[in-house]
Amino acid sequence: MFDRFVRPLACAGLVVFLTACAATGPKFATVENTLPAVADKTGRLFFYREYSSFGAGMRPDIFACGAKVGESIPGGMFYADLPAGDCEIAIPSVMYPGERKISVTVGTPKVLYFRTWMGASSFGGRTNIEEVSAGEALTAMQDLALTNEKKN
Repeated sequence: MFDRFVRPLACAGLVVFLTACAATGPKFATVENTLPAVADKTGRLFFYREYSSFGAGMRPDIFACGAKVGESIPGGMFYADLPAGDCEIAIPSVMYPGERKISVTVGTPKVLYFRTWMGASSFGGRTNIEEVSAGEALTAMQDLALTNEKKN
């Protein structure tokens, strides 16, 4: 009889925990057409992370051009408007020395898209990043939550 109550409660608790780790905010599909235009002499970088239960509690910071621009949150996306020019994007590793880095030129093209995801390792995850095409990113971001509305 005890199992009859414990298992459903444990399952419900797990669902609540995993839901709490997901991003909150308006869906990109509902705000996509309301975002401000990219200003002259700037470029816009979009970052997104699709939801996965692996590493759901990890929300590493993302730095671009030496400043924090947001966090890699499962089920979330955000954008940052930055001055045109060379820029290094970095995601520090919490459990390992070093960080993941990618160098880009902001403003050519005007908008760039980056996917982040948790990579498996023996002690946890390491956040990976890659530049993706506009088509791939826009399709993936439709159901993701805008996690900040920073308009640099």
